Amino acid sequence: MIGTKHVLAMICVPFRGKTPSQVMLSLQHTKNQITPRIIDDYKQNHITAELNYLSMDIEVVFYDNDIDYRTPHLISEDDHSLFCLGMGISNVMSNVDYIVFGYDWEKSRGCLVECITAWSYGKRIFAYTDNKIIKDFDAFKYAVEKLNSIKNPEEKI
Repeated sequence: MIGTKHVLAMICVPFRGKTPSQVMLSLQHTKNQITPRIIDDYKQNHITAELNYLSMDIEVVFYDNDIDYRTPHLISEDDHSLFCLGMGISNVMSNVDYIVFGYDWEKSRGCLVECITAWSYGKRIFAYTDNKIIKDFDAFKYAVEKLNSIKNPEEKI
Protein backbone atom coordinates (compact mmCIF):
# COMPACT_ATOMS: atom_id res chain seq x y z
CA MET A 1 0.00 0.00 0.00
CA ILE A 2 1.34 3.45 -0.87
CA GLY A 3 -0.57 5.54 1.64
CA THR A 4 -3.67 7.61 2.06
CA LYS A 5 -4.79 10.51 -0.10
CA HIS A 6 -6.78 13.08 1.87
CA VAL A 7 -9.43 14.76 -0.24
CA LEU A 8 -10.75 17.97 1.31
CA ALA A 9 -14.44 18.84 1.20
CA MET A 10 -16.72 21.59 2.47
CA ILE A 11 -20.41 21.23 3.28
CA CYS A 12 -22.82 24.12 2.77
CA VAL A 13 -26.20 23.99 4.50
CA PRO A 14 -28.69 26.71 5.39
CA PHE A 15 -28.36 28.14 8.91
CA ARG A 16 -31.25 30.63 9.04
CA GLY A 17 -33.98 29.52 11.41
CA LYS A 18 -32.10 26.44 12.65
CA THR A 19 -30.64 25.67 16.03
CA PRO A 20 -26.95 24.73 16.24
CA SER A 21 -27.94 21.11 16.94
CA GLN A 22 -30.16 21.02 13.84
CA VAL A 23 -27.30 22.39 11.74
CA MET A 24 -24.87 19.82 13.19
CA LEU A 25 -27.34 17.00 12.47
CA SER A 26 -27.73 18.20 8.88
CA LEU A 27 -23.94 18.38 8.44
CA GLN A 28 -23.44 14.87 9.84
CA HIS A 29 -26.21 13.39 7.70
CA THR A 30 -24.72 15.00 4.59
CA LYS A 31 -21.22 13.72 5.46
CA ASN A 32 -22.52 10.18 5.86
CA GLN A 33 -24.37 10.26 2.55
CA ILE A 34 -21.77 11.98 0.39
CA THR A 35 -18.44 10.47 1.49
CA PRO A 36 -18.67 7.34 -0.72
CA ARG A 37 -19.68 9.46 -3.73
CA ILE A 38 -16.71 11.78 -3.31
CA ILE A 39 -14.35 8.80 -3.06
CA ASP A 40 -15.80 7.27 -6.23
CA ASP A 41 -15.63 10.60 -8.07
CA TYR A 42 -12.04 11.20 -6.99
CA LYS A 43 -10.95 7.71 -8.06
CA GLN A 44 -12.71 8.09 -11.39
CA ASN A 45 -11.09 11.45 -12.13
CA HIS A 46 -7.67 11.27 -10.48
CA ILE A 47 -6.43 7.76 -9.79
CA THR A 48 -4.30 6.22 -12.49
CA ALA A 49 -4.18 2.48 -13.11
CA GLU A 50 -0.79 2.36 -11.38
CA LEU A 51 -2.02 4.07 -8.21
CA ASN A 52 -5.15 1.93 -8.20
CA TYR A 53 -2.97 -1.17 -8.47
CA LEU A 54 -0.94 -0.02 -5.49
CA SER A 55 -4.15 0.34 -3.46
CA MET A 56 -4.07 3.97 -2.44
CA ASP A 57 -6.62 4.68 0.28
CA ILE A 58 -8.81 7.74 -0.15
CA GLU A 59 -10.08 9.56 2.93
CA VAL A 60 -12.50 12.46 2.73
CA VAL A 61 -11.67 15.15 5.26
CA PHE A 62 -14.41 17.68 5.85
CA TYR A 63 -12.91 21.08 6.40
CA ASP A 64 -14.53 22.54 9.48
CA ASN A 65 -15.05 26.24 9.45
CA ASP A 66 -13.78 27.61 12.74
CA ILE A 67 -15.05 31.12 12.08
CA ASP A 68 -16.78 32.65 15.08
CA TYR A 69 -20.03 33.59 13.38
CA ARG A 70 -20.90 35.89 16.27
CA THR A 71 -17.88 38.13 15.61
CA PRO A 72 -19.60 41.14 14.04
CA HIS A 73 -21.95 41.98 16.93
CA LEU A 74 -22.78 45.46 15.71
CA ILE A 75 -24.05 44.73 12.20
CA SER A 76 -27.50 43.82 10.91
CA GLU A 77 -28.60 40.22 10.41
CA ASP A 78 -28.24 40.44 6.62
CA ASP A 79 -24.81 42.03 6.87
CA HIS A 80 -23.82 39.33 9.35
CA SER A 81 -24.93 36.67 6.83
CA LEU A 82 -22.88 38.39 4.14
CA PHE A 83 -19.86 38.49 6.47
CA CYS A 84 -20.17 34.75 7.12
CA LEU A 85 -20.56 34.02 3.40
CA GLY A 86 -17.37 35.92 2.61
CA MET A 87 -15.43 34.23 5.40
CA GLY A 88 -16.63 30.80 4.27
CA ILE A 89 -15.53 31.44 0.70
CA SER A 90 -12.15 32.93 1.61
CA ASN A 91 -11.24 30.68 4.56
CA VAL A 92 -12.75 27.36 3.52
CA MET A 93 -13.75 27.11 -0.13
CA SER A 94 -10.33 28.23 -1.32
CA ASN A 95 -8.74 25.26 0.50
CA VAL A 96 -10.92 22.32 -0.60
CA ASP A 97 -11.39 20.05 -3.61
CA TYR A 98 -15.13 19.41 -3.27
CA ILE A 99 -18.09 21.56 -2.24
CA VAL A 100 -21.17 19.68 -1.06
CA PHE A 101 -24.58 21.32 -0.74
CA GLY A 102 -26.79 19.60 1.81
CA TYR A 103 -30.55 19.34 1.97
CA ASP A 104 -32.53 22.55 1.44
CA TRP A 105 -29.44 24.40 0.12
CA GLU A 106 -31.58 25.85 -2.67
CA LYS A 107 -33.58 27.76 -0.04
CA SER A 108 -30.52 29.76 1.05
CA ARG A 109 -29.19 32.76 -0.84
CA GLY A 110 -25.78 32.13 0.70
CA CYS A 111 -25.67 28.51 -0.50
CA LEU A 112 -26.78 29.57 -4.00
CA VAL A 113 -23.99 32.16 -4.18
CA GLU A 114 -21.48 29.62 -2.84
CA CYS A 115 -22.52 27.17 -5.56
CA ILE A 116 -22.04 29.74 -8.32
CA THR A 117 -18.69 30.74 -6.84
CA ALA A 118 -17.52 27.12 -6.49
CA TRP A 119 -18.32 26.30 -10.11
CA SER A 120 -16.80 29.55 -11.37
CA TYR A 121 -13.51 28.63 -9.69
CA GLY A 122 -13.39 25.01 -10.85
CA LYS A 123 -14.40 23.21 -7.67
CA ARG A 124 -16.16 19.85 -7.91
CA ILE A 125 -19.78 20.14 -6.71
CA PHE A 126 -22.35 17.73 -5.31
CA ALA A 127 -25.79 19.15 -4.46
CA TYR A 128 -28.90 17.47 -3.03
CA THR A 129 -31.97 18.57 -4.97
CA ASP A 130 -35.41 16.96 -5.14
CA ASN A 131 -34.18 13.69 -3.58
CA LYS A 132 -31.33 13.33 -6.07
CA ILE A 133 -27.79 14.57 -6.37
CA ILE A 134 -26.78 16.93 -9.13
CA LYS A 135 -23.18 17.74 -9.93
CA ASP A 136 -20.95 20.49 -11.25
CA PHE A 137 -22.49 22.51 -14.11
CA ASP A 138 -26.00 21.17 -13.46
CA ALA A 139 -25.77 22.46 -9.88
CA PHE A 140 -24.43 25.79 -11.14
CA LYS A 141 -27.35 26.17 -13.61
CA TYR A 142 -29.82 25.25 -10.89
CA ALA A 143 -28.37 27.88 -8.53
CA VAL A 144 -28.48 30.58 -11.22
CA GLU A 145 -32.12 29.74 -11.99
CA LYS A 146 -33.06 29.90 -8.30
CA LEU A 147 -31.32 33.26 -7.82
CA ASN A 148 -32.94 34.64 -10.97
CA SER A 149 -36.36 33.67 -9.61
CA ILE A 150 -35.94 36.02 -6.63
CA LYS A 151 -37.97 39.09 -7.49
CA ASN A 152 -37.01 41.19 -4.50
CA PRO A 153 -33.47 41.16 -3.08
CA GLU A 154 -34.96 41.70 0.38
CA GLU A 155 -36.90 38.44 0.02
CA LYS A 156 -35.86 35.89 2.62
CA ILE A 157 -35.31 32.49 1.11
